[in-house]
Amino acid sequence: MKNKLKKVVQESLAQTFVKKPLPDPHLSDSGPSTSDPKVLSPGQTGKGVPPADGKETPELISPLIQAVKVSENGSNVKVVEDESGINDPDKQQSFRRWWLKYKPTFGCLGETHVLEPNARRIIASILRGWRMEPNYEYSHIGKLWVVWDPAISLIVYNKSLQQITCGVEIPGISTSFTTTFTYASNIKAERRDLWKELQVIATNRYLVGSPWLVTGDFNQTLTASDHSLREEFDGLSAGSREFQHCLNVTGLFDLPYTGPVFTWWNHRRATPIAEKLDRILGNDQWLLSFPEAHASFEAPLFSDHAACCIRIPDSATTPKRPFKFNLHLLQHPDFLSIVEEAWRGFEVEGSPMKQVSRKLKLLKRILKELDHSAYSNIQKRTAETLAQLQQSQNAMLSDPSRGGRESSFGP
Repeated sequence: MKNKLKKVVQESLAQTFVKKPLPDPHLSDSGPSTSDPKVLSPGQTGKGVPPADGKETPELISPLIQAVKVSENGSNVKVVEDESGINDPDKQQSFRRWWLKYKPTFGCLGETHVLEPNARRIIASILRGWRMEPNYEYSHIGKLWVVWDPAISLIVYNKSLQQITCGVEIPGISTSFTTTFTYASNIKAERRDLWKELQVIATNRYLVGSPWLVTGDFNQTLTASDHSLREEFDGLSAGSREFQHCLNVTGLFDLPYTGPVFTWWNHRRATPIAEKLDRILGNDQWLLSFPEAHASFEAPLFSDHAACCIRIPDSATTPKRPFKFNLHLLQHPDFLSIVEEAWRGFEVEGSPMKQVSRKLKLLKRILKELDHSAYSNIQKRTAETLAQLQQSQNAMLSDPSRGGRESSFGP
């Protein structure tokens, strides 16, 4: 069934994408490459490149590390990005320690600058036992590697110079999802090809309705506030407008996150510049399927890019107590006015679905506070009233004349 679905999605994307040659700006004239999306045959996709034994580790230059992690109890998924360059033994060891600490289950390495014959030895050195699916069809320096633990099910649907899209199933998480890893070109004209590819994926009839996670280095700010020198900008750049248009068409938006605003800086202490170039995006279906998923940007460690993590609760974990709406709140004289005032006061950005979902979450706190202030300890007060009733009835039965005068309680 999975192979059949994989083939159907691949053929669908192949028919929709417009193939267009595109040179890799990072390659010399002797290493041509194209950006037309590659749809693999069933024999190629999903199997990956098996790791080989060996200790030799070729150079790695400026890799983008993206990984999705399930914690030991299966309750978290993390995505981490790094563009550090691990071409020396010290950085290779640092990367290995990071990997062992977070224990990710799948991810993507980008801009590896590793020649294809050396790829297996790299995987054997830093990701022992893992599988990989690179895009050497478009870049002889391995611009993108999708890597994963064999414990999960990963199927590559489509790839090009700037993205690899795959379907993912993780044990312990009931809902499968689609993930697109990106490493956008630093040339605006070439990034347009990526924007078009994302729009095609978003409208594919076999993927519409699927939770979709898009993460990577987009090499483009979205708003002026994504730049540390934002006060020097008069308005949006053409590149930002094109990026915004792409997100509006695809229905993608930033997942809620904590941490620093910027994800990259130029390492120049005299003239420091920081930008938000890395993002973790999701669609409405992702938000509905994983409402508790949360992204965070953390210290960049050995990189000039911040590490970004995303956590998804495991279906097998004990669920939180669901919110219960008590009908007696409807009897409160100020119920409607309190709800209306709170709803209008919530400042939420994003698509209409995201705004409604977020406002409903925020409204829970308002309703809980109202319930507590107006109807707190209602069970205790009910029990006390019942005890008074019983006492009065007993008094009535013991001395009807006296009990009737001293109590207003009756049957």
